[in-house]
Amino acid sequence: MRFSRSNKGVPGEEPDPVVVGDALAHLSKELGLADPRIMKQLVDHWPEILGAQVAQHATLQNLRDDTITIAVGSGAWATQLRYLEADIVHRVAEVIGSDAINHVRIVVDPQ
Repeated sequence: MRFSRSNKGVPGEEPDPVVVGDALAHLSKELGLADPRIMKQLVDHWPEILGAQVAQHATLQNLRDDTITIAVGSGAWATQLRYLEADIVHRVAEVIGSDAINHVRIVVDPQ
């Protein structure tokens, strides 16, 4: 699969190269996955988004479309984070400067 900046060009002519991050973002979007750059920002700023104490008990599992999935070790933590859903969405927008997250999904994973 080749990515180019546009579909224009002369048949048989090689397309202009694109930045790997742009190609991954394009492919991720086609697959319904998150832009890997946004996922990296979430991982890098996770303690800042949730707060250091909460982040120790909550693991970012994935980002799909506009929903992040957070795994916690107990039902008590799941309940607490469900109450904080709007705050988490707001903090993500503040910290990484993106409105890519609109929903939070909480799952219990006792591991």
